[in-house]
Amino acid sequence: MYLEIPDGWWVEISPAHEQLKQQLQSLGFKSVDLAWQRLRFCAEICPDKTPFLDFLPMLLNTLKEAATPDGSLLNFERYVQSLHYPQETFHFLANNPRAVEILVKLFVGSQFLTEILLKTPEYLEKLTHYNRLAEIKSREEFKQELLQYALTFPTLQDQLDSVRISHQWEILRISASDAFHLMDLKTVTLQLSLLADSIVQSCLELLARDLKIDYQDFAILAFGKLGGEEINYSSDIDLVFLAKDNSSKYWSLGQKLIRTLMESSPQGFMYRVDMRLRPWGKSGALVSSYDSYLDYVFKHA
Repeated sequence: MYLEIPDGWWVEISPAHEQLKQQLQSLGFKSVDLAWQRLRFCAEICPDKTPFLDFLPMLLNTLKEAATPDGSLLNFERYVQSLHYPQETFHFLANNPRAVEILVKLFVGSQFLTEILLKTPEYLEKLTHYNRLAEIKSREEFKQELLQYALTFPTLQDQLDSVRISHQWEILRISASDAFHLMDLKTVTLQLSLLADSIVQSCLELLARDLKIDYQDFAILAFGKLGGEEINYSSDIDLVFLAKDNSSKYWSLGQKLIRTLMESSPQGFMYRVDMRLRPWGKSGALVSSYDSYLDYVFKHA
């Protein structure tokens, strides 16, 4: 269905205004007046309305296929509000119909992913690069990219924030590949699991560097869905910390690692960490020695 958008529809109480509202009703919007107000806001955010008007028919046609056009248009308005240079983005959308489709699919598919995009609206252009979107990465590739980016920053806090930013992008990339059927379920869960592994390893290395701790004798076991390499977008991660000798030496490192993974910051949140599978659960030591752990497994697990 091709929509004819009447000139001057953003002007209140005009024939063009009423004509657009009728079209909005035919497209399935429940609150036509509110939908018109949102479109009017988007049209008037830039002095030159031409770029917005150029892709508006594409936007409305895509919203017509959405399960909840009202909610998707609300998210589009929020996306426009998050833009630093809306005129440039409108030009990009007018010349990239695929980007309009990606936006609406994300708005419909997941509010969590929508919030990531609203936080970093420039990710949209990266999402249109389909040849890189569904790239399959190994655990080491994830880790190398994370640390290479993190170590460009001078302070630990900035380094950890860079890991959070990278995590948000990778989650968005993998989930977009999932939504657009570029990855099957087995690949998605494996990529999410390898990403989680690499996030834990990268944070461990950055924290150990800052604390000047040699962690070669410190080991992290993954249980549950992460251990089985089948986590989903909202899974927590079950971890157990072990050390060869003098396990109490690593308590501070373990505590900081848990706090880093669970901390919510403006740059994003990574993982909920569950440590209750360690020997004796909550009442047990945060870090067990290899020998004591094996003794627990054989006698009590």
